[in-house]
Amino acid sequence: MFVRFCVLGSLEIVDDGPPVELSGVKQRAVLGYLLLHANNVVPTSHVVKALWADGVPSTGRKMVQNAVSGIRRTLASRPHAPGRTPMLLTHAPGYLLRVDPDSVDLHHFQTLAERGRAELADGLAEPAARTLREALGFWRGPALSDLVETGIAWPELAALEKLKLVALEDRFEAELSCGRHHEVIAELEEVVAAEPLRERLCGQLMLALYRSGRQADALDVYRRTYAMLVDGLGIEPGRELRELQRMILNQDAALTVPGVPAGQIRVTTVNTVSAAARPIPGQRRVSPEPPVRRETPADPTGTSTETVAAAPVTAVRMPPPETSDARAERKNVSAVLVSAHLGPGMEGADPEDVDEAMRGIGAILDGEVRRFDGVAGGSIGPMYLLLFGVPRNHENDAERAVRAALAIRDRFLADEIPELGGRAADGISVGVAVATGSALVRYGAAGCDVPPVVTGTVMDGCARLLTTVPDGDILVCDTTRRATEEAITYAPVPGGGRGALAVAPAPRSIAAPQAGPGRLVGRDHELQVLRSLLGQVRGWRRPHLVTMLGEPGIGKSRLLTEFGRQAAERGEIAAVLTGNTQPFTAEAPYAALTGVLREHCGFAAGDPAGVVREKVAAAIDGLAVPAEAAAWMRENLCRLAGLGERPADPGQMLAAWCRFLEAVAVAGPVLVVLEDLHWATDELLDFVDALSDHAAPVPLFVVATARPELLQRRPGWGGGRRHATTTTMDPLSDTAITGILRDLVAGDDTDAEQDPIVQDSLTEFCRALAARVGGNPLFAVEYARALADRLRSGDWPDSERGQLPLPQAVHSVIAARLDTLPEVDKAVLLDASVVGEPVTPASVAAVGGRDQAEVARSLANLERLEFLRRARLAGAGEAAYAFGHSLVRDVAYAQLPRSERADKQRRARERGAAGWESPALADQKCAS
Repeated sequence: MFVRFCVLGSLEIVDDGPPVELSGVKQRAVLGYLLLHANNVVPTSHVVKALWADGVPSTGRKMVQNAVSGIRRTLASRPHAPGRTPMLLTHAPGYLLRVDPDSVDLHHFQTLAERGRAELADGLAEPAARTLREALGFWRGPALSDLVETGIAWPELAALEKLKLVALEDRFEAELSCGRHHEVIAELEEVVAAEPLRERLCGQLMLALYRSGRQADALDVYRRTYAMLVDGLGIEPGRELRELQRMILNQDAALTVPGVPAGQIRVTTVNTVSAAARPIPGQRRVSPEPPVRRETPADPTGTSTETVAAAPVTAVRMPPPETSDARAERKNVSAVLVSAHLGPGMEGADPEDVDEAMRGIGAILDGEVRRFDGVAGGSIGPMYLLLFGVPRNHENDAERAVRAALAIRDRFLADEIPELGGRAADGISVGVAVATGSALVRYGAAGCDVPPVVTGTVMDGCARLLTTVPDGDILVCDTTRRATEEAITYAPVPGGGRGALAVAPAPRSIAAPQAGPGRLVGRDHELQVLRSLLGQVRGWRRPHLVTMLGEPGIGKSRLLTEFGRQAAERGEIAAVLTGNTQPFTAEAPYAALTGVLREHCGFAAGDPAGVVREKVAAAIDGLAVPAEAAAWMRENLCRLAGLGERPADPGQMLAAWCRFLEAVAVAGPVLVVLEDLHWATDELLDFVDALSDHAAPVPLFVVATARPELLQRRPGWGGGRRHATTTTMDPLSDTAITGILRDLVAGDDTDAEQDPIVQDSLTEFCRALAARVGGNPLFAVEYARALADRLRSGDWPDSERGQLPLPQAVHSVIAARLDTLPEVDKAVLLDASVVGEPVTPASVAAVGGRDQAEVARSLANLERLEFLRRARLAGAGEAAYAFGHSLVRDVAYAQLPRSERADKQRRARERGAAGWESPALADQKCAS
């Protein structure tokens, strides 16, 4: 017989017989307090104070003595194993509870927690995880939870909870080191919600989210933690958490290594807004004064006759050390310069007040740049640099930059700004400039904590623009405007300044994907598959989810537009409803569902709240929905439309949307198109994935479009569900692309079409372009535009008739895909672009000076991701590859700096790599 004492939960005495009962709260409290100090003398005064913290009654000591006597009787009534008899002794100046440590669950927990921590420190992650799970298994709830319910709040109990949290953090550390990030996310989110100021827990949740493909959610955790620490305690997050955030922004390869505990990752970071910087030798020193403002904007080319202060060269930073580990690459970047200087209202202000204001400004900028996946590049006095496309390109970096500029301007126009102590930005003058162009980006060596250095004329152009920005306005360069005019509304610059446009105060939302021109070509098979599945939905009256995967520009939206049109003409569907997922999901995580609701109810994004409520109510009134359910549906659909605060639990909104669509589909089959699901939050993905199984038996045909990276986030997407289908759109044939190019160019009214020389060579040139386009209709459209421009201009020398520069839109899409690769794989692909074809592990290893086995692994991964394709066997069974798309090679090659490119070409020539060819053509494209 062995009596065991349990304090990690409600107080219990356990043995093999009937339950051991203690009579009264005082007995339980005395025993609980003594168990927390088992085998130690506890003064009577301490026991008395523990029972009556607010005032000891005159009979307090007597009541403690009675409780002790009752406990002794209870313990004496139970048989015990020899040598393990618990005894409650009177021992001056109080009491001693003598028990076998192995009989107390607290002792087991502490012993196992220490062992697990030691195993973790020794790098034994798997044993540590098992030991710590066993230790935490002793907890059945808060320590002495039954006594806590009576109002007891001993410091010892708070200390125990802290020990539990430390053990829990150690266990998460071990689980993450074992690669079990998916398994711990839900538990981490729950613990972080309860303990939002524990930075170690927040860092572990950020790492787990990042490794699960949820980079935006990981950064959102940092944003919330930062806000709580700054607003609540007046302190910033510690160095480790800040460095982890910067690693996530950089997509540092170290974060993807499961075997490295989160707390032991060495961090290479990009600096956030900093007030300290030193000039680079040879660069102009930046004046701390703000740029001169002029009544009318000057010519951005610099030909104005007015006298202007020297344009600031923004990111003044120390260059990275010249080591073999440092790397550089050519990238297209969008630079945002913000001038937020203190106006006359703060003249003579106390330096601490100025410092507080500048810190608030920095916090605003830091929050907005991270919301749009940019990075803060540095500050000089009142001027701040924000960068988009560094370290990772997105295909819409220019749009992200302009949207961030708009958000920053709007933040400073608010009446209450939390970062400025809840007051308005009185006395702060804000102007923003945005420029887009090619730049050379230099990164520091591994382990060297220096920011990247971004150089190029784009930086000077942005600085010149900033000198002409009126207060409270935004100017962008022509390149930025052309790249964003489908998504952002612009107005002419007052005074007729050339080279830039002012951003209008109310930009429209992201434009819906437009159907390509002309007839749909080469998609008969995909149309037939969709028709067949729609037939099943109509015949069985069952929901069905189709996920249409394909690379950017492959024609997913165009296909569904045509499919919906044909189905509506044949009377096979009653309605087509489309919703678009936005790439900036932080503020609109359910934009796709809202878009579907908006289309059916007939309200616009900018409609007043009263109009939206009225149209939602009218749409619901037209459905066969009971009154009580209609009221619930109206409330939640209005929330989904953005009216009122977004609920903490979106489950009711999502359920209301589903019930609404079911009621609509009762009247006739409905086609719901959810575009760009790869940008969706995990909550929305969970909902859509299970939609076909959870919806009522109605003819609801849901088609989602997404890029292949959706399967990287969700390898089990669809999960073998009966009513779900996933299909991939293949590239079009060269013949189909040739026809598209010919139709697009011939359809353009150009005088050059009458030129017999151009007319004779046009078809052949379109065939050559089709081979480069690689079956992507978007690429074909962009090349057709470039070709039409050349024909229209008439400035196309015979020596260049076989060439066209790579269109910017095509370059952006491919560069963004390259930056989704792990750092090692991308470096190998860039080396392969110098080698040429066939690409072999030996040739790439020689050019890049890398380990051949490591290169072989990267090439195999690049084949799996369809950047390369298997060509043939070379030599003694060595794998050989070709580029899956010739444009991928061109973009990869163009990202290499000239000096590095020349060095790699020399190695390729010295090795005599088979298939190596002169990269002169790519050099010409870079120059273009």
